[in-house]
Amino acid sequence: MPIFRASNVPGQLTVTVREVNFNSANTDTPITIVLPPGYSRFLVNGVRASGASAALTTATFGVYTAPAAGGTAVVGPTACTISTASEGTNNNTQLVQPPTAQTQSYINNLLYFRVITPQGSAATATVTVTLLPVS
Repeated sequence: MPIFRASNVPGQLTVTVREVNFNSANTDTPITIVLPPGYSRFLVNGVRASGASAALTTATFGVYTAPAAGGTAVVGPTACTISTASEGTNNNTQLVQPPTAQTQSYINNLLYFRVITPQGSAATATVTVTLLPVS
């Protein structure tokens, strides 16, 4: 279930989905976008995987505007680089900034986080998408 939060950056929003299964190939996790009143578009500033239950160095993922890697690739196929699940340790989280973060807006009310290549063993993580609403 998505969790919606305001962020510390003025005007920026985050949408968080917990327990995303990184060991299930070609599966989509829908991310519901709810914009503040008066906004109809948004930029995607970043996609972060964190809180992994295990290392995620085999998995690949992407974020798309339609299921099954359809529509527009917000973040195209990306290798996951989380090499440890230990808190307070380097490489226990991964931030991917879309190449079009400042130049392409979206009107979709759903994005899809897609695990493309599975981890190969049971593993979950939290996925957070950072958005900037624009009018």
